[in-house]
Amino acid sequence: MNNFSWAVLCFSILGTGLYVMGPNSNKPKAKDFYTFDASKPVKLITADEFEEKVLKSTRPAIVEAYAPWCGYCVRMTPVFKQVAQEMGNDYDFYAINTDSAPNFSSQYSIITIPAILLFKDGHIVDRSGSISTEDLKAKILKNFGQPAITQMPNESESELDINPEDKDDIE
Repeated sequence: MNNFSWAVLCFSILGTGLYVMGPNSNKPKAKDFYTFDASKPVKLITADEFEEKVLKSTRPAIVEAYAPWCGYCVRMTPVFKQVAQEMGNDYDFYAINTDSAPNFSSQYSIITIPAILLFKDGHIVDRSGSISTEDLKAKILKNFGQPAITQMPNESESELDINPEDKDDIE
């Protein structure tokens, strides 16, 4: 290995470490976001739970594969959480730590992290690496379609969509 390769390798290792543990230690770390809490929009799952919660589910699922030491994962986590907060009523959002699930990474050909995997009927329908909030929402809608409306608008909301001139024709 030449000097340039060593320099790149050292910078990569130290750069990631400095981002996670460096002078800005008040920055959020991936492990801070993914602690188990059933009330959160993103659920932390293990490889053992994956089949039951994702593959056998009738709801579409979006899974983020991450590692606590990964600087890109730290930056992706708030994006993933925001999308989960906005779209969590219609889809299931999960996070899985690839350090704790090495077979998961090889089974789903995860080479880089973070990896965002979209599952429907037990199969991957799409995947991505780091992605913006808007692009992730667009990818979800493209692959799963618009969610069905589960609640009818109340009377005051439905009247807002009616042209006052046409109201006499409806009654």
